[in-house]
Amino acid sequence: MEHEPRPQLLRVTEDSFAALIRLFRQSGKWTSSPPVGYADSTKKGRARELDLMARPMCLGALSIQEIRPALVQAFFDGIADRPGKQEIGLAVLKQLEKWAIVRDLLPREITKGVEVG
Repeated sequence: MEHEPRPQLLRVTEDSFAALIRLFRQSGKWTSSPPVGYADSTKKGRARELDLMARPMCLGALSIQEIRPALVQAFFDGIADRPGKQEIGLAVLKQLEKWAIVRDLLPREITKGVEVG
């Protein structure tokens, strides 16, 4: 009896939050059209926020090992004048976190206690 090979574990090839965002955006969770349970316009809005977070001057250059709620809160505090961007950003970040934690791609929760608005 032949067994199918085990699925390979996902790995982030570089230790940056931007690399994790790229991996998330290549996943089936993100690429289904539209993503499960979300309208296309929601996907576009969330993609814009992920693009912003992936910038090196935002969260993108942070190591996956060092990103934590305090740094995420600082990012959202920096865009406090745009509460809509904060809400969308936190929603997609929680989605990414949920996806990454169960795949051992993040060592800890990164949105616990983060507040926006």
